[in-house]
Amino acid sequence: MSLLPGSPPGPSPAPDCSQQDRLPAWPVPIRLLASDLDGTLLRPQAQAIEPQHLELLARWLESGGDFVAASGRQYANLRRLFGRLADQISYIAENGSLLYCNGRMLDWVSFPDSVAQSIIARMCQSSRQPHIVLSGVRQAYCQAGDEAILWYMQEVVGFDIAPVPDLAAVPDQKLKISMPLSGDLSDRRVDLILADWRRQVGESARLTYANGWLDLIPPAADKGRSLQILAKHLGIALQETAVFGDSDNDCGMLSLPQVLAYAMRSARPLALQAARGRCCSRPEIIWHQLLAARLK
Repeated sequence: MSLLPGSPPGPSPAPDCSQQDRLPAWPVPIRLLASDLDGTLLRPQAQAIEPQHLELLARWLESGGDFVAASGRQYANLRRLFGRLADQISYIAENGSLLYCNGRMLDWVSFPDSVAQSIIARMCQSSRQPHIVLSGVRQAYCQAGDEAILWYMQEVVGFDIAPVPDLAAVPDQKLKISMPLSGDLSDRRVDLILADWRRQVGESARLTYANGWLDLIPPAADKGRSLQILAKHLGIALQETAVFGDSDNDCGMLSLPQVLAYAMRSARPLALQAARGRCCSRPEIIWHQLLAARLK
């Protein structure tokens, strides 16, 4: 998702997808699908899952398969996106800072208050109007008076978000701190921005980028880590898991060596590399093949 985005990235070189839109011979049946949302299951700028995709997912769940939505979005927002299926799936929210299964929080990681305060101060110094979004367990927060980000997150994205006078003093766990980037968002410029922020925050935070947003999350937070916790909880081997993503924040799960990983053809270079040369035009192309294999 993006707020008042700058220039969109130019066309990337065609990735070396030697296994595009194909289901390889796999040693075990796939039981768990793990999919990113924005840029993967959701088309660019979309804020609703297409009905035919929800129907395909319903058929997958009816066949006995499991599904986890793995996103930088908040838990409440993800539940709304999946509608009638919301209680039947699991959620890796806030880029791996929060994990839910069967309506129960399985895992969470948050920033110490002092680290969150430092990051927020740096963001405020980086721009006259940084549009900071702080993600907590209960809801998200923005700075009082920032009507642009409040409107966008509430009315366009559908987040539970409240304005507060002091983001650093919010009485909630601080799971993720984000701000939208502006200007040229080519891969090269984004990489330079990430490198600069890494120099500033050191090992106090992990940086991820997706769909125009810079996200800082606790060092232990990662979609791959959450996926491993969930798979163990469900009694599913990682080799029985298929993963779909498109950006830097998906690399933790795409790069797990045991999983069947697919990057979107339009993915960031890091995600394409993490998926080891396997990509797809749309995740549902592979889902159909996996469902057919499951129903044989």
